[in-house]
Amino acid sequence: MPEFSSASLAVIGAFASDMGLPPVTRANAPVSFEFSHWGTLTLMMADDGRRVLIFLERTPYFGQAARERRFLSRAGLDPARGWFLHTGLADDGSLLCFIGIEEEKFDIVTLDAALNHLVAEFDAVE
Repeated sequence: MPEFSSASLAVIGAFASDMGLPPVTRANAPVSFEFSHWGTLTLMMADDGRRVLIFLERTPYFGQAARERRFLSRAGLDPARGWFLHTGLADDGSLLCFIGIEEEKFDIVTLDAALNHLVAEFDAVE
C-alpha cells in the first residue's frame, strides 16, 4: 500500500490536532479515528498512490433492510462536488461509504467537507 505524502500526512495531522485527537506520525498505514456518533473515519492512499480515500463506517443500526438498501443505493456522482460516492458493506456487516480525493487537492478544508458529506449520507436515511 502506498504511503501518505508528507503534505497529506500534514493535513491528517492538522485534522487530528483540530479534533483534539492524538498526533498522527506514521505514513505507511491507514489511519483511523473513532467517533461516538459519526462512526469510524479511515484515511488511506489508493493503490495508484494518486488519491486519498476517505471512508466512514458505521455498524448498521437502521433495523430495517429497506433503509440499508436505500443507503447502499446512494452511490454515485455528486455533480456539485465532482466526487463519486461509493457505498458498501464491510466484512463484519458494517455499512460504509467513501470518497476518493486527488492527492494534490487534499487539504484540511476538503477533508472536513468530505467528512461532513459522508456523515450526511448516513444521516439522510435515518
